[in-house]
Amino acid sequence: MVGGWINAGIGVEFERVGPLGHLPAKMEMNDLLADAIAAGDLMEMQKVFAWAVAYIDQTHQWERDETVFESALA
Repeated sequence: MVGGWINAGIGVEFERVGPLGHLPAKMEMNDLLADAIAAGDLMEMQKVFAWAVAYIDQTHQWERDETVFESALA
């Protein structure tokens, strides 16, 4: 499915959930996955996704989510 989206020119982003109280991180995946998709190599796609998670974990500076949630139902 992801390969089909990328082949159709649809932008695909990987979203990594952040620590509690922080916004998620996003990484555009089209260029990173292009070779693996062209080769039909699912194992290489998995390696790229694993690399993306590790890269975000090691380099991303998490942004606090200051959103205040309110509900009239409470």
